[in-house]
Amino acid sequence: MIFVDRVSLDRMAVLGPFENFGRKSTDRVPGPIKFAGSGSMIVNQGGTDTLTDTGSNNTIALPPAGQGLDTINGSVLTNGDTFDLRATLAATTWDQQLSDGANYLTLGTLGANALVQISTTSGGTPLTVAVLNGQGAVSLSAFIAHALLT
Repeated sequence: MIFVDRVSLDRMAVLGPFENFGRKSTDRVPGPIKFAGSGSMIVNQGGTDTLTDTGSNNTIALPPAGQGLDTINGSVLTNGDTFDLRATLAATTWDQQLSDGANYLTLGTLGANALVQISTTSGGTPLTVAVLNGQGAVSLSAFIAHALLT
């Protein structure tokens, strides 16, 4: 597990497979975070981060709306990765009914990038929590197929 905490000391903790050029789990992480291998969990605890995934079957936990923004590079929609939105959606008024999910989770585009956006209230103004670089337009159903919601 990789914790990305830009709020306090830019620390990370690691459990499981992780490669970040020889850094120890207690090292500060300046700049972009790159990870490879399989089975890692990356948790953004706030702030703006650039993540590059060259591995597969990793889990990326996205931050709550307004508390961080992940710019994510790599083939994250075709390499078996999963987006963990449980904490993200828990910080909203969502009632955990999938039929209401589109009122809180939306996917937009900006150029060739997909934007993962969260509204804290039903139908409220969406805030971008992740930019999926180079993924193009992604439908909500296609994204949900790669997501943990509850």
